[in-house]
Amino acid sequence: MTHKTLRRTLIHGYCGEFRVETMESQAPGETLWRSTAFVYHRDRAAPIATIEAAGEGDYRGDAREQALRVGSCLADFLDPKEYRACDVELTNAPSTGAG
Repeated sequence: MTHKTLRRTLIHGYCGEFRVETMESQAPGETLWRSTAFVYHRDRAAPIATIEAAGEGDYRGDAREQALRVGSCLADFLDPKEYRACDVELTNAPSTGAG
């Protein structure tokens, strides 16, 4: 059986090099919505952090808004340098030997 209440949203938040996406769900027969926040770094395809139950509310939008705030708060404390795919300074780059 497929549940239409579990779907990814197009709403996301940007925090420097990080972005936050959410996924809201509602258990069958319940009125409470729960939201999970996923924190991504721009250089990585997979989330670097997942926060389950980051938001909840009677309305889907309320749960999503809470999760976006929680995920954005986490992103503010992360050091983007730790997640960059390539962080090389030009002054330290090896010489090509041309010349």
